[in-house]
Amino acid sequence: MNTKKSKSSFNVQDKGLDPPGQTLSCLPWQHEEYDRIRRQQASGKLSHALLVSGQAFLGKSHFAHAIVSAMLCESAESISNDGVLGRSACGDCTGCHLLAAGTHPDFRSLRPEDSKLIKIEQIRDVIAWVGQTAQRSGKKVVIVNPADQMNHQSANALLKCLEEPAGDSLIMLVTSHPGRLLPTIRSRCQLVDFHIPSRSKALDWLQQHGADSGRDNEILLDVAGGAPLAVLERFDDAFLERRKVIILAMTDLISGKKTTQQVSELFSKSGAADAIDCLYDLSIDCLKYLSCSDIQYIRNRDMSRVIEQICGVYDIDAMFKFCETLKVARQELSSSSNPDAVLLLESVVIGLKSLPQRAVR
Repeated sequence: MNTKKSKSSFNVQDKGLDPPGQTLSCLPWQHEEYDRIRRQQASGKLSHALLVSGQAFLGKSHFAHAIVSAMLCESAESISNDGVLGRSACGDCTGCHLLAAGTHPDFRSLRPEDSKLIKIEQIRDVIAWVGQTAQRSGKKVVIVNPADQMNHQSANALLKCLEEPAGDSLIMLVTSHPGRLLPTIRSRCQLVDFHIPSRSKALDWLQQHGADSGRDNEILLDVAGGAPLAVLERFDDAFLERRKVIILAMTDLISGKKTTQQVSELFSKSGAADAIDCLYDLSIDCLKYLSCSDIQYIRNRDMSRVIEQICGVYDIDAMFKFCETLKVARQELSSSSNPDAVLLLESVVIGLKSLPQRAVR
């Protein structure tokens, strides 16, 4: 299996991991929110807590670090002719160098530990740190990412800090699942919510940042749900070919051309994660099509005929059942329990084969 990624100079991590220390500028679809935050900062009206939310792979972590870079930059702020503050730090001052080295004394980043949770000890430590005087910039900045990975005790400890902020500090909570946060935490944060960028802007950005011209970026962008960073992060050069094999194997199983054992082996060769993700996305498209009979709402538009064929075999109840099976399989695959991928794929294939088909008229 080819796992080589397309070359890109852009760090696309946006699923709970922070990019390495570096001076960042915001992404094209983030300019409006970035300018708003910078203006509020310049006028002294910026909230002490930001909730940076939106679906995965839209650059939320990147945006948070771009804000950190700008706030901890020690050079004079540059303002363009239209009055917009500069969209990147200078990269040359001591503050920028310290941040790039990961040693800036006025910045902290909280991430999950081995248990995949942000623990109360981490929150207590950063609260004590925030209460101390800033050493260089006059402002202390914290990123909690992903914020929805705080346990109940951690969330309550952070809530107390948000209710009574110490000193001149900014806490940025980054999450793809804001609904998992306590309502009281959400209510004390200024919302910065990102949405899917326009198709033209996303494709232009992909072309500029290393997405090979030989790849079908339009199809990949559809499969990624319009999130441009997902195209670079999730899909290597052979992804579309593996996807084709996975979907063909699925249809061959449904039609009886291949056995469950044969299909399980094909899925294993393609990789458990890709197989389950492709099947899940296709099944969601089937549910959408069964609900409205319109292909404009589906992600896998190049597979519209396949989706129509599958929907001719299964009704909405059967597809919903299969989606739930795939959802559980995805959760198990990403858990810390280290499941047997082969057995997991076999259970998925058996689940598909056992679905009740429509009666032939």
